[in-house]
Amino acid sequence: MFEYFHLYIKVDCGFCKDAIDLLERENKEFVITVLDKCSSFEEGIKRELGFRTVPIILKCTVPGTPALIGGYTELKAALLKGDKK
Repeated sequence: MFEYFHLYIKVDCGFCKDAIDLLERENKEFVITVLDKCSSFEEGIKRELGFRTVPIILKCTVPGTPALIGGYTELKAALLKGDKK
């Protein structure tokens, strides 16, 4: 089993950049979906996940089902919590 993070971002988003920087500092694997060019997909994913701002961050495990982390603040808290285990 392995895990990675999936980030839905917008290019000009400061919190999106902060999330990417944090994952890089923590040596976490991640993939990015840039939402800037497809507003219908952006609205659909926000509606589906119930999260209205970006970044939208999912923790994915293979095998497994992606779990919504939230945004940058929730990611930071989740990684900090993981360090205390």
